[in-house]
Amino acid sequence: MFAWKIIPPRTLRVLLTVLFCDLVDSTALASQLDPEELREAVRAYQGACAKVIARFEGHIAPYLGDGLLVYFGYPLACLPALRNPAPERLCPAAGGLSGAV
Repeated sequence: MFAWKIIPPRTLRVLLTVLFCDLVDSTALASQLDPEELREAVRAYQGACAKVIARFEGHIAPYLGDGLLVYFGYPLACLPALRNPAPERLCPAAGGLSGAV
């Protein structure tokens, strides 16, 4: 018989920064386009955003329609001594998103 030993998980407190990005007037856009055209437009928007977010080491949570929930400092912890902390990456990323879209 095996004896199971419960080992507490190793924990590390990290700073998590969250950004939400949404496509403005998407409801109006949806009323003007065919569903296939809307899907293509939203995918192009998501692709452009994903490139910018990756450049700043962000992580996109599951897509929320035309919105993006982005984490900085997750799933890889950001150790300030090693590289730019998450909050310092969020502002340039937000500016990059605005420029890309």
